[in-house]
Amino acid sequence: MRINDKPPTPAGAAGPTHIANRRAEAAANPRAAQAAGANTASTPAVKVELSSRSRELLAALHAAQSAPDIRGDLVAKAKDAIANGTYTVDPQRIARGVLDIEA
Repeated sequence: MRINDKPPTPAGAAGPTHIANRRAEAAANPRAAQAAGANTASTPAVKVELSSRSRELLAALHAAQSAPDIRGDLVAKAKDAIANGTYTVDPQRIARGVLDIEA
């Protein structure tokens, strides 16, 4: 009695062993593989096209990634206000911001 953990592959189906054998045959004899219509590296099997929306999202991602992490103009303005003693803190605005983050 023989126990096999793998389900039987139907006749003519492309199981992992069958695919590996085809690849090995194609590597050994590329002309025969091309004549048989096998996929090779020079002929793409799948063509992918991006939608206009996905291109827009990609452009937005690149723009966000290229933006500086620190806005020097705002930092300089805050430093000047602190140095001059004119920097004020609005506790209600901070509380609203915290509550919006928590919610």
